[in-house]
Amino acid sequence: MKDLIVAILCGIFIKMGTAMAQSPQMKSVHSDTTDKKKEFIIKQAIVVEADRNNSTAQPHHCTTIESALQSVSSISLIRRGNFALEPMVRGMSGGQVAITVDGMKMHSACVDKMDPITAYIEPENLQQLELSTGSSDVSAAQTQGGSLNLVTVKPKFTDRFSGNGETSFATNSPLVRLRGSVNYSHNNTALRGSFSIRRAGDFSAGNNQKIIRSGFQKENYKLDVLHKLSDVQDISIAYIRDEARNIGYPALVMDATQTQSNILSLDYKIRNISKSIPVVTAKIYWNSVHHLMDDFSRSTMEIENRSIMPGMYMPMDGTTQTTGLISDILFASQVQTLKLTLDVFHLSAFADMNMLPLSNGVPMHLVNLANVENLNSAIAAEWNYEPIVSDFHFRVAARFDYSRRNLNDAEGKSAFTAFWNSENILHSYSIASINAAIEYSISNQTSVGFSAARASRLPTHIENYGFYLFNPLDNAIYMGNPDLEPERGWQGEFGIQNRTSEFQFKGTAFANYIENYIAGKTIIKPDTSNKQFPQAFRRYESIGAVLLKGMEIDCSYFLDNWKFRATYRLQLGNSQSLKESLPWMAPMELTTQIHWENDQTWAEIGSRFAARQTNLSYTIFIEDQTPGFAVFDIRAGLSVGGGVVLLGGIENIFDKYYWEYSSVGNLPSVGRNMYINVGISF
Repeated sequence: MKDLIVAILCGIFIKMGTAMAQSPQMKSVHSDTTDKKKEFIIKQAIVVEADRNNSTAQPHHCTTIESALQSVSSISLIRRGNFALEPMVRGMSGGQVAITVDGMKMHSACVDKMDPITAYIEPENLQQLELSTGSSDVSAAQTQGGSLNLVTVKPKFTDRFSGNGETSFATNSPLVRLRGSVNYSHNNTALRGSFSIRRAGDFSAGNNQKIIRSGFQKENYKLDVLHKLSDVQDISIAYIRDEARNIGYPALVMDATQTQSNILSLDYKIRNISKSIPVVTAKIYWNSVHHLMDDFSRSTMEIENRSIMPGMYMPMDGTTQTTGLISDILFASQVQTLKLTLDVFHLSAFADMNMLPLSNGVPMHLVNLANVENLNSAIAAEWNYEPIVSDFHFRVAARFDYSRRNLNDAEGKSAFTAFWNSENILHSYSIASINAAIEYSISNQTSVGFSAARASRLPTHIENYGFYLFNPLDNAIYMGNPDLEPERGWQGEFGIQNRTSEFQFKGTAFANYIENYIAGKTIIKPDTSNKQFPQAFRRYESIGAVLLKGMEIDCSYFLDNWKFRATYRLQLGNSQSLKESLPWMAPMELTTQIHWENDQTWAEIGSRFAARQTNLSYTIFIEDQTPGFAVFDIRAGLSVGGGVVLLGGIENIFDKYYWEYSSVGNLPSVGRNMYINVGISF
């Protein structure tokens, strides 16, 4: 029945000429036929506020990174509050998706997943999002779900002095934001700096229902220095500082008091070494994340009656530090390229918790991550072959990783080994992944492609060494497993795309068979006599084979000043051993956009329809049905001259009360929200 609905809807929208319009929040990059082909089988590039100018005819505007991600059919967002939504790619998240910043590894510090890496980058310092699905791109990591690289804006030599600023206000929360950037160049040196300040109160869901403890405060700063050593050599330094405070998480049992990150990198690039070596790059980097959360703002009644550790405050602290080296060398000829990558990083992660009784009792201390140490070394290769006289394009990529892991905190290590009942917790992994793709150009406008991969994925440091971690999704305590085997599986994807000046179509069908899917498995049943920890205890295990499959369709039509777009997705995932759906499987969804622009003015109407989610997980997580919904938005922009641009809109026009299938605890989404932005460029 679902397949019939898919065919009918797709046929209707193709017949109507509904097509992918360039949204004010995202823009796909295309230059020529070759670029189109490579984009199809490698990764999708989404430009975000790059090359800003005064014209609203080409708006690259988004208020958050999440607003750009939401326009991609492969991506969904996990909502735990009104802040730092966690991206999922085709139903996979966490360690199944690699998220990097300019290729750099970075690890969240919160064991409750309050701080995805996307939370530490803001639109004013983001140039584009590079998305690859499945294991099609292994240059950053070996994954099952895909990779998302946040490419930041770099200084430019094109203008001596330029910049932009913006202030905005939104009625829901309410939210106030101020941000801007400046670029300066002189002789062989260019500098760029940017900042962002955000303040938000409690947001309201549909029907004007206030969600208490959902506000936040946030600042972000970035500074880049680029220096030309010669005509063919560059060196650059980049630093990002992000800090947020008083962050409410109404779907969780605690809130985030403070989170801080520092990202520092040094890049070197040399070009035209020889005719066959056009470029070599090297990057060394360091980043740190500190996350502090507590429940001090929660009511006494809530703490005394909650399911986990009632009658106690439980502040938690988490830190990660990552140091790494990335080096690429590119070999090229007229018809082929070979890129070799060396990728080395060291992770140190620590998290602990204090248990403070509300009344009489003895305070306790628990180490959740006992200073996990992970040293990972990898080599990767990517070969592209495109014969001049052929309509075929071939690509093969492979990666090998060696990872060595251990615990270094004496107190936490002692507790973990006692529970594990073994002193042998040092573990080393050696894994490899390989993928291949072929694309055939039927004509200058139409191409088809197929890719296949043997994919592997290393366990995360939390899956290996997490200790007494509470998961509200199944009301269970999770324990790590040092002997956990990597996920391994087979992936396949088929796609077709057609591009003309008036019409664009892209359709993809995919399947992912994972032989040893990692999830929690109950080792101690719930014990209601245990007043502090009555929950079940679960350990990360390989629970057997799973199969994920789905399809994504993106259609576009361009007519004079009008652009029409429709996207459709359907995804299913099942555990072969449990005979039930996997968690986080997106229901059938359809989005449409009608976009109009003329000179310095544009307007857009968008809609989103999601079906009821009835394919549920009952064992891995405990899910319930999510009702279907329809949401409508309107946006517009106007250039008033002098470098000033006005942008505004209404989101969720009809104030629909709804929640996503990926909302923790059925936390509702934001209701009607009216906003206005005033920007200036110089």
